[in-house]
Amino acid sequence: MKRAMKKLAIWVVLLSPAVALAHPGHGVLPGNSLWHWLCEPLHAAPLAVGALVAVAALRKLLAARPR
Repeated sequence: MKRAMKKLAIWVVLLSPAVALAHPGHGVLPGNSLWHWLCEPLHAAPLAVGALVAVAALRKLLAARPR
């Protein structure tokens, strides 16, 4: 349980800047659109990093699983 809570805390810290920067005062697209999240560098970079980390973690878990 402690390990899961530690991982959750790490994810919250890593992903909180992406949420904190989500306000309509930056970029050229409306802040409440999906395109804003996918195209604006302030959001696209953390989303891409998060996706890469998730894929790497999933591959590691699947590789470590006994067959």
